[in-house]
Amino acid sequence: MCGILAFFDPQGHYKGTPEELKAHISKLSSRQHTRGPDSAGFHGGAHWGLAHERLAIMDPSHGF
Repeated sequence: MCGILAFFDPQGHYKGTPEELKAHISKLSSRQHTRGPDSAGFHGGAHWGLAHERLAIMDPSHGF
């Protein structure tokens, strides 16, 4: 099962830079590494961020 983390701050209460926000969200997302150890990703801006941990599902009976 994959893990998803979202951050949304339309009022601008978070005072860090977009780079600091990316680092913080990525660090928080890494805590759910067991939800999907196959890959991770991040998309975001100044007041929002979306991170995920991906679990690749393998189908042994069909070789996928």
